[in-house]
Parts: sequence; C-alpha cells; structure tokens
Amino acid sequence: MTNYIYRFWGATLLIGRTLSALFLRRLFNYEIIVTHSGKFHADEISAIALWKVFKNNRVFIIRTRDEIALSYFKSLRFIFIDVGREYSVMELLFDHHQGGIPKSAAGLVLDYLDLEFYQQLKDLIKKVDDNDLGISKPKGVDYITCISRFNYSEDFSGAVSFATTIVRSFELELLRKRRAKKVAKQSKAWGTFTEVVIVNEYLRELGFFFDVKQTKHVRAIISEDKNLGQFHISPTKVKFGSKRLWGYPLRECDNVNMVFVHELGFYAIAKNKSDAVNFLIANGYS
Repeated sequence: MTNYIYRFWGATLLIGRTLSALFLRRLFNYEIIVTHSGKFHADEISAIALWKVFKNNRVFIIRTRDEIALSYFKSLRFIFIDVGREYSVMELLFDHHQGGIPKSAAGLVLDYLDLEFYQQLKDLIKKVDDNDLGISKPKGVDYITCISRFNYSEDFSGAVSFATTIVRSFELELLRKRRAKKVAKQSKAWGTFTEVVIVNEYLRELGFFFDVKQTKHVRAIISEDKNLGQFHISPTKVKFGSKRLWGYPLRECDNVNMVFVHELGFYAIAKNKSDAVNFLIANGYS
C-alpha cells in the first residue's frame, strides 16, 4: 500500500512540474531540460550550466527516469541531457549511454554550442568527459569532486548554480580580455615618460597585451580614477599571471604621500597627478 502511495505522489509531482514547464515555455520563453533523477554527476550538471550560460539562462528542469514520461516529453520536444539513450543534435537529445559515443553529455552539449576561443573551458569539459567514461579520475578536490559533494545534501539546484558560476567565469574572462585589448590599443605615452602609458580604464587583463614580448618599452601602466581623482599605477609583468615584474617594483617614498603602496611593489595609488609623477620618478621610471 505504501509503495502505491509513493508512486501516486511521484506521478502527481511529475504532472505538476510538466504543467509548470509548459506554462513557462509558452509565456516566458523558458526551455525545458529533462535529465535523470537520482544521484547526479558532473556531466549533466556541466551540460546544463553550458546551456544556461551560452544558450538560454531561462531553463526549467525535470528529473525523471520514467520511460512513459520520457516518451511524452520527447513528443513535446523538450531538451534531453544524459537521459533517453539517444543522441540527436536536430532533436536536442544529448545522451551517450546507448554506447559508441566517446563523450559525456557535457561534451555533446559543448560540441553543439560550437564555442570558439574557449580552450580552457574545453579542457575542463574534457576532464568531465574522461571522468564520466572512466578514462581518468579526478585527483584531490577539484571541479568534478566539488559537484559530487552536493549529492550529500541532495542539492541538485546548488550543484547547477555552482557549475554555472564556474562556466560563466570563462565567458566573463573572454569578455574582459576583449575589452582590455581595446583599452590597450587606445593607450598613450604618459607625459614625458617613455616607459609609462596611460589607459582610460584599468583591467587586470591588460597584462595580456603589455608584456616583454609585445611591448618591451612599457614598464608601467597608469589609469585615472576620474571620480576620485586618483591615479592607479601598475608595473608591467614579464608575462600575464606571472609574479615576475618587468617594470620596477614600487616602493614607499618619504617625499611622496601615497594613498596605497603594495608591500611587494605590484601596485600603488596616488591621490593626484603630481604625486603620481614624483612617485614614478623616485622609483626609477623615465
């Protein structure tokens, strides 16, 4: 008797979610994603995150393994991820369990999205594929194991949110690099300095375009905070991400009152242009 009650309750919930999904799709352009119930894994979680970031953030998720429900959902042209035993790009069916497919659901969705300029993201999804297919397992605590730990609290939504944040960071990084490239092209020599350029906006990613190989003559980047009237000073580095400076380390000066000077010489803030000039001269810039 108890078993029948559970089955009836489960069917009722599934019907309710289906009706909600159809309502959201019709009125608010939601896309409906179907994936399997039970323990979740990094591949379907990552696939959903990829879809949310690069396709449509408005998704409604239904989790089930019920064959009758899956057949009905397929007729409604819902998106299938890691369930259904069928792979079809045309029908948006992304499962790999039928065999003969050397990728997980995450890899299949990544291929469908056809993302360019996202090599690090592709490398991450390759690790997800290899883990899901048993080719290699993660070592220590990493992206895959972090997703798996959400199973302890049965927090599927939390796992999706975590993965979406990680995936979105790759998109934001690329956007910031493109912005930094544009800012770098607009840079100009600052006053009489030959080793210092000024930019209209400081972005950490400027380091991609000011390094020894590309702009050997530039040793410091200045950006003006026009709201506060301050000048931000950053020595260039040998390579983006490196701790090795190409510019001269910034040190405190007795005759210049700075707002801030990083203890390792990586960064400084001057309260006005005059202080910025004197500070650079005192630190050996010409």
